[in-house]
Order: sequence, then C-alpha cells, then structure tokens
Amino acid sequence: KEWAIRMSENGYAYQTINNYKRSLKASFYIAIQDDCVRKNPFDFQLKAVLDDDTVPKTVLTEEQEEKLLAFAKADKTYSKNYDEILILLKTGLRISEFGGLTLPDLDFENRLVNIDHQLLRYTEIGYYIEKPKTK
Repeated sequence: KEWAIRMSENGYAYQTINNYKRSLKASFYIAIQDDCVRKNPFDFQLKAVLDDDTVPKTVLTEEQEEKLLAFAKADKTYSKNYDEILILLKTGLRISEFGGLTLPDLDFENRLVNIDHQLLRYTEIGYYIEKPKTK
C-alpha cells in the first residue's frame, strides 16, 4: 500500500498506478503458485488507499463538432486536413488506426471500414503495423 502512495506522490495518475498494480498482482500470484513467495503484497483494493482522480473523457457536443469542422474548413493551415478531421470525428478511429488504413480496408459499396491493424512508430525501429488495441 505504501508503494501506491509513493507512486501517487511521485505524480503518477490513479489509472497508471492501477495498471501497474494489476500486472504486479498477477506476477506475484504466479510467484505464489511457484512457491517463491507466500503472500501477495498487491492483493488490496486501490480505492481503499488512494482517491480515484481519473477525469472522465468527454465527447464533443454537436455544436462543438460543428464549430471545429467550420474552423478547419475555413482556416488556411487546417483546411488541407478537413477530410481527415471529418473521418476521425465521424468514425471514432484512433489516429494510429486512421494512419494504418489502406484502400482494401474501405468498402465503399457497403459503407464499411475494416480496422484490423494500426500504424505505430518507435524511435528505434521506425514505423510498423500492429493489431489495434481493441476488437
């Protein structure tokens, strides 16, 4: 529990701490099964130790969306990206999923987009294709 408090004091967000805790709890569970340790120090409710400071994501209102599109269409710099902004707003695609789209992914006849990969980039290896986060 002290670990979670220290993580919070060091500026980590509740959800980040929760993700680490989940992985560590699973790892210690395996260690218990292998008789390496007797107790899992991460077998506690994080809510009992820290306040959940997670800010819920908010969606743009219809009015905000219209203003954004009007701005993008009229602006000299952003007008060249109007179509991309419109697609992202109307489909809910992640940027990486949008960047990974290829012509075979688009079914214009049935108005469908097949998302089975995304374009990612790591400094060390450059760009590469990977399965999306969610199905």
